[in-house]
Amino acid sequence: MAHLRRRHRDRRHPRDARVHLLRGRPAVGLARSGPSRICPPPHRRRVARAAQLRPDDRPEAGLYRPTVRPSDRPAVIGVVIPTLNEASYLPGLLADLQRLRQIVPLDVVVADGGSRDGTLAVAERAAARTLVGPAGRARQLNAGAAAAR
Repeated sequence: MAHLRRRHRDRRHPRDARVHLLRGRPAVGLARSGPSRICPPPHRRRVARAAQLRPDDRPEAGLYRPTVRPSDRPAVIGVVIPTLNEASYLPGLLADLQRLRQIVPLDVVVADGGSRDGTLAVAERAAARTLVGPAGRARQLNAGAAAAR
């Protein structure tokens, strides 16, 4: 029985400061005397600095990819509007987007989640593309993003 009591006594309580210090983290909410004697691992001790590449460290020519790729068609900004019974608010938003279309090319998609107040009719009158998707904002946004040009 003595060995069982000894093992139980050697276990540290999770809020014991020594346990947290040995893990490399300060114990939150526990008082300590002086700074920690445990040094952080070497990868945490170093100061972050910019990578220093020597000319011979660079990859061979031709391995760099351009960040901007040329396109044969103009850029279009896709706007996905998830809706559910938004017929009273949608005309103002679509009118603002219509004015913005004169400046930048927009692809406006109204993704409806089963409205019962004529939201789709309002969107179609404003020349926005419409689609009926499953209910739920994330599902509507995903369906609208898939349908956007």
